[in-house]
Amino acid sequence: EIQKINQTYFQFELGTRPNSPNSDQYYFHLLGVPAFFMYAYKGTIPYHSPDDTAEKIDSAVVENVAKFVLMNVWKFAQKGR
Repeated sequence: EIQKINQTYFQFELGTRPNSPNSDQYYFHLLGVPAFFMYAYKGTIPYHSPDDTAEKIDSAVVENVAKFVLMNVWKFAQKGR
């Protein structure tokens, strides 16, 4: 579903990574609870430093990522009914 939503509406460059204990969804997976983890990379530079200020935020990117996450959460929620 994530790939389908992306291909239909966004065309983001998506990647995967192994489930890792430093991610929030890790412990849900251990308990058998469906979960996924998303983050945006290739963002502004510098990242997580004093020079990483609000003026550097691209509002169009934030809006599209929020829409992408919402659409995926909605699809996952519908499967749980």
